Amino acid sequence: MLGSRAALELTPTQLPLAQVLCLDLSLCAAIVLCLRRSQVPFQSRFWPTRAEQPLSLDFWLALGLAYPAWLTFDLAVLNPISERLGPAELEQVFENLLSQPVGLLSICLSGPVLEEVLFRGIILDSFLRRFSKGRAIVLAASLFALMHGNWAQLLPALFLGMSLSWIYAWTRSLWPCLVIHVLHNSLIVWLSEGAGADDYQSTELPLVFWPGLAVLSYLAYRQWRKLLRPPQALDPSAPE
Repeated sequence: MLGSRAALELTPTQLPLAQVLCLDLSLCAAIVLCLRRSQVPFQSRFWPTRAEQPLSLDFWLALGLAYPAWLTFDLAVLNPISERLGPAELEQVFENLLSQPVGLLSICLSGPVLEEVLFRGIILDSFLRRFSKGRAIVLAASLFALMHGNWAQLLPALFLGMSLSWIYAWTRSLWPCLVIHVLHNSLIVWLSEGAGADDYQSTELPLVFWPGLAVLSYLAYRQWRKLLRPPQALDPSAPE
């Protein structure tokens, strides 16, 4: 009895990995159950026919231009606040996950994909059919943030969830949400690994960073203004 109990005990390195795997399996089970009960074809969440904004080159360009400012706000403003709210040992848990290939794969690929399918493709899609767009986005993003289960990730997860939920509500496609979530998590891992033991948020920035960020932000503003501009109605009195 004691031997079997000792065999079930997990080391500090194995415990976070087991928790992440259990979460991924739970997300898979929830997705399967929801899709079995849904009457909406799953492929319609990738190739919609009711999108306000098609996945055009201008749309992807706008996302690319806006992401540096979005990431800077996340790392420079939200993360420092969240770290004060979260437990001190969370950083060690994160490092233990990154030391395992399965944990790295879960953080950078399987986790983001499963979360997008469930929270944007199923939950938000269902909310958009029942509630107003704003209410649906807030509810789905709040559930996404609470799912992370700790204070340290609450604000960044809520910010990410609100952004991706708005994008899905606008495009009605999971593709941009999947791309952004996977790239975002991978970039966060790369930044944290590149900084080593030092805090990557305190890494000295080159002098051109803030002017360059200002230029990209202005270009992003122009691009999004162009995309969000309502189409002009044709003047019936104009000659053909």
